[in-house]
Amino acid sequence: MTDGVWWFFLFWTPAYLSTVYGMDSTQAAFPLFVLYGIMLLSIIGGWLPTYFVEKKGMNPYEGRMRAMLIFAFPHY
Repeated sequence: MTDGVWWFFLFWTPAYLSTVYGMDSTQAAFPLFVLYGIMLLSIIGGWLPTYFVEKKGMNPYEGRMRAMLIFAFPHY
């Protein structure tokens, strides 16, 4: 369900950085680090609930809620 959102950000982020901040993906490495960071967070976001369920013995609902709390906490 989130694949469309992921691809939207993947293709939209370089255009946004170029338009708003004048960054060109061929000249600056920063946009690439942003995209790689987003990619790594998406992988960790899928792995973390599985870790809580399989390794910590939580039920699936509790594991997903704990993972969402961890990712939502920095935005508070």
